[in-house]
Amino acid sequence: MTEITKADILRKVYAAHAQERRSDEICRALDLPLATYIKADMMTTRVMKHPNWRNQRSPHALMIDCIWIVAMKQGKKRSQSQMVKATKEVFGVGTQPRPNIWWKENWAQELIEEIL
Repeated sequence: MTEITKADILRKVYAAHAQERRSDEICRALDLPLATYIKADMMTTRVMKHPNWRNQRSPHALMIDCIWIVAMKQGKKRSQSQMVKATKEVFGVGTQPRPNIWWKENWAQELIEEIL
């Protein structure tokens, strides 16, 4: 069995982040409804285009944050370990949701409430 190196992990992370948003695949892997995908995709786009967004998260990680937020607000909360497992299945590298980095800012709360 070959050992996975840090370089291998970095290549996987880069490949996951370089891909187009694939929130639909993550939502299917988490057994979330189409409405979750649509709102999460809309939220990801609106957050990235907001003038107060400071790129605290990569586009890929932001997408994971938005899926987690929408699912939680819709009463379909998934655990962080479920999110990591689903992203590892889809992208080959697990991504943990960390919306606490940005979502409690006033502009973000307003945007989230508007979308939901």
